[in-house]
Amino acid sequence: MDSTLREEAKRHIEKIRKDKFGIELDGTKHPNSLERDLRAALRNLAEELNAKETHFILELLQNAEDNIYPDGAEPELRISVEDADPSRYYQDTSVERTLEAIAAGIMRILLTLAAMQKIIDAEKSDLFDVLAHVAYAMPPLTREVRAANAKVHINTRFSAKQQVFLDFVLSHYVTVGVEELDQAKLTPLLRLKYHDSIADAVADLGKPDEINHIFAGFQKYLYQPAPHASAALG
Repeated sequence: MDSTLREEAKRHIEKIRKDKFGIELDGTKHPNSLERDLRAALRNLAEELNAKETHFILELLQNAEDNIYPDGAEPELRISVEDADPSRYYQDTSVERTLEAIAAGIMRILLTLAAMQKIIDAEKSDLFDVLAHVAYAMPPLTREVRAANAKVHINTRFSAKQQVFLDFVLSHYVTVGVEELDQAKLTPLLRLKYHDSIADAVADLGKPDEINHIFAGFQKYLYQPAPHASAALG
């Protein structure tokens, strides 16, 4: 990227941080009207939504009533409660359009973040670091650094065989990216590590539920600072 364009892009990011988030170039943060308004709006919204236990259902019915349905369509709403988790199924073409619009919006956000990732030289970092840099002026950490920090936690919380597998997972995370931590990647990673022998993986790591817990549970340490060496030894 041309150096002039790069500097212009960086100045624009700094302007966003200052105007939208109240963050100065030196990293100091000041109260800003946007933050206050958002906090107030979220607080009021939360209080309203939680005023009555039935509010969510009433809102759902109201939304269904307000929708526009094609000629001949018979709107239907079914609600089932399983293990205290309400699953909602209803025929609504406008909902499909809304979901498509949300998906398109998310894609635009991801493309924008990917562009920012290049601008701030954070292509070896997660998008989390791009957001933290833009919003809070935090320096991006590479996946390699995050993996090294996580290993300090892992070495005091998991068995030796579990550590070996998690080191293998972290190596893929560093090389490929955060998508390697998706739950759908667990089985392929196990097959790759244990040469297609899930039985060997179970023998080393525990039952499937325990393996799932290990895989999901260690990931929080990627976004926590490494403890001091003395604390780790203790």
